[in-house]
Amino acid sequence: MTPKPQAKPSPKFKNKDGSHTAYSLACGYHQEAIFFVTNSEQYKVTLYQDGCYHVKCKCEIIAVEWWESWTKLSDARKDFAKKVKEIKQALKPIMR
Repeated sequence: MTPKPQAKPSPKFKNKDGSHTAYSLACGYHQEAIFFVTNSEQYKVTLYQDGCYHVKCKCEIIAVEWWESWTKLSDARKDFAKKVKEIKQALKPIMR
């Protein structure tokens, strides 16, 4: 009797907390947090990989942009969370 070939486990794209895995970022997926202030104004924080890990913050209406690059995913995740928290705090008085 020949043994059945075992199926390879499918790669994980999301962690339990909903963040993208290193594999999914390497495949080109982006993790984003988007905050809408008005219909025409939004703040977007993006984490993605392109050789290294990038954290990009952008507000299109007032043309503000920050961009940091990290070699370690853990550092990029910390910066992503920090930027999201900073924007939430800054927008708190506006978004009531």
